[in-house]
Amino acid sequence: MSIISHPDADYTLGRQLFWGRTFGLFINESRDKTGRSVEEAALLAGMEARSWRAMEAGIAPDHEQLHPVADALELGYDVVEMLAVFCEYAWDD
Repeated sequence: MSIISHPDADYTLGRQLFWGRTFGLFINESRDKTGRSVEEAALLAGMEARSWRAMEAGIAPDHEQLHPVADALELGYDVVEMLAVFCEYAWDD
């Protein structure tokens, strides 16, 4: 069995949704492991809770927010940065 795609198909939206959700799920799971609420994690990262929720929903944070997010999640910056790079397709136009 093989998958055949249409040559004119644009998979941008699907790719963005997949990678954005992947990033968001990782952030959510990491926050859950710390036992922190969205509000607590956002406060530690210097963000509003709605911005943290958006990040968990797959919306890219500003690059300068990655350090505080990593700290709030008790993760190394390199882990969060690598994930952001890995998931960069989520935020390509």
